[in-house]
Amino acid sequence: MIMRLSIPTNWDLGLLWYLESHRDLSVTEIYASLDKTLIGGGRSDWCLPVITKKHAQRFISKVRELGIKFSYLLNSPCAGGLEYTPSGKKHLIKQLDWLEKSGVDSVVVSIPFLVEFIKKKFRRMKITVSVIAHVNSVERARFFEELGADTITVDFMENRNFRLLKALKEAVKCEIQLLLNDICLYGCPFRFYHYNLMGHCSQENFKIKNRRADFYCLLKCTLLRYSRPEELLRSRWIRPEDLNVYERIGIDLFKISGRTESTSWIINAMQAYSNRQYAGNLLDLLTSFETPKYNFNYLKRKSFLSEFLEYLPIGRHRNFYKFGLNLPSGSLKNLVQLYIQARGIKNHVFIDNKALNNFINFFLEEKTFCQEYNYCKSLAKDVIKINNSALAGYLTTIQKNLENLI
Repeated sequence: MIMRLSIPTNWDLGLLWYLESHRDLSVTEIYASLDKTLIGGGRSDWCLPVITKKHAQRFISKVRELGIKFSYLLNSPCAGGLEYTPSGKKHLIKQLDWLEKSGVDSVVVSIPFLVEFIKKKFRRMKITVSVIAHVNSVERARFFEELGADTITVDFMENRNFRLLKALKEAVKCEIQLLLNDICLYGCPFRFYHYNLMGHCSQENFKIKNRRADFYCLLKCTLLRYSRPEELLRSRWIRPEDLNVYERIGIDLFKISGRTESTSWIINAMQAYSNRQYAGNLLDLLTSFETPKYNFNYLKRKSFLSEFLEYLPIGRHRNFYKFGLNLPSGSLKNLVQLYIQARGIKNHVFIDNKALNNFINFFLEEKTFCQEYNYCKSLAKDVIKINNSALAGYLTTIQKNLENLI
């Protein structure tokens, strides 16, 4: 069985130049989207690079020249009903027609209607069901397959549910794909809400000027994650060394998250997963939404202040009054402090990847919830090294920003 990797891109041609000279990597697909579309996607536009359609077409063409497929994301969980309006359908068809002419091989969607709609009108286009559709049962997988799905990305929360994964492989004929490296809380109570916010924040007709509306979710998840280090282990990421466990049950298609990351970060992640090993901090491979890792216009380097302004909840508007909230005195100071501390968080938290070599075996035995929680809590003390003084300051700043927000 040959492993296949679907990797993200920030539209930097440098990634393709690297792939051209490293043909031994397991990359068979690259995925991305423009910062704003009619349907929207799984990331807010504030954290995505702003590029032209001409650049996108050039990029997709070069991907195809390398013999790699290109997948485009239209995976917002909600389009606000626009997909049913005459003008919305007309716009959607125009967009899909552009994607097809640009050489896109497949589109990633979450909305069931879009699976049928695209399958009927664009027969050449393959359909991948997004992780945002939360396919977490045999029944849901079968429904999406009947609608026309060619590939189903399983709910990230089920990555260590081996009974379900085996059942899915037996129940459907379409491809099964797993997302490898998110760091979302296991059972995260904000996940559905957060994806809805990000979906709307990446839609062309989104009315609210605060394009950084998911700030609350980011702060709460980050606070919980680093207040309880065991949550870092309970998150459903998959280590490069454990890919063979999934291959043994017939899953060989894997997706690396990280289209908001830098090109060097993407290269490091795809190398680690292609080589099936990584010596260092596991956090190096995991994506989160804590801080912008990427200069929005990579063709023109921006100053620290410019980059910081992109991070503020006001997005591109540069006007604090357009934030839509009555911010108390000191809020700007807290936000600046949060940004600076977040950029250095991986210098203060170290998860020893090699110390997790037998970690996955526990989950193969299908333990109970309480057994798992105690296992991760106990193990975290040995494999996670934390600079508590630096982390305490970070968590205090998060708490202050939450209080200001609320």
